[in-house]
Amino acid sequence: MRVGIIAGSREADLLAGHLSDVTFFDGGDLPDAFGVDAIIDACHPCEAETPALVASLCDAQEIPYLRLRRQPWEPLAQDAWLHAVNAGDAANILQPDWKRVFLCLGEADRRPFIYDNYRWFLIRTSQQSAGAMPPSYGLTSKEGPFLVEQEINLMRYHKIDVLITRNAGGKGAVPKVSAARAIGMPVVMVARPEAPGPEVATIRKAIAWLGTVGRH
Repeated sequence: MRVGIIAGSREADLLAGHLSDVTFFDGGDLPDAFGVDAIIDACHPCEAETPALVASLCDAQEIPYLRLRRQPWEPLAQDAWLHAVNAGDAANILQPDWKRVFLCLGEADRRPFIYDNYRWFLIRTSQQSAGAMPPSYGLTSKEGPFLVEQEINLMRYHKIDVLITRNAGGKGAVPKVSAARAIGMPVVMVARPEAPGPEVATIRKAIAWLGTVGRH
């Protein structure tokens, strides 16, 4: 079976290691025709536009589609999470006394914050593609790996009042969430977009799904 994988997450590479005939596709440069027997969309868990487009193309080409994304983080009893539907909702949730914000969102999701003259933002991003920014901000690299102690030190050094992040799940980005927990900092957790089709959270279940596709 020829399997197409939409790249963009660690799970995409792990899945490919279990398969023999794989073609990777970049969500930002999709072909007119996939030319495969099934598509597993393993782009970033918080990506919205790519899954919608890929699912639409699969439907038009009558190719089975599956969304693979790891489990989201879940709050612990001691966490102070405020849940936001999207970035705009997160901007509205900010309290007046939260004047220094650790903003860990992609460029498109930063748009609701770029006219905020009231706050200072520490923005985690690739400096080569920083994009539009609020009037007052600083940058910190998104290149990991990150350690909880380093994240605590970063937040304390910049006197951060609140963390805003999407619920990416996984181990790579969780240290900032763990750091906020350790120092009692509130977190505005932006929800993931809905999947445009069937979804699984593990490599094992994705492979099992391919088995059902192969029997049709």
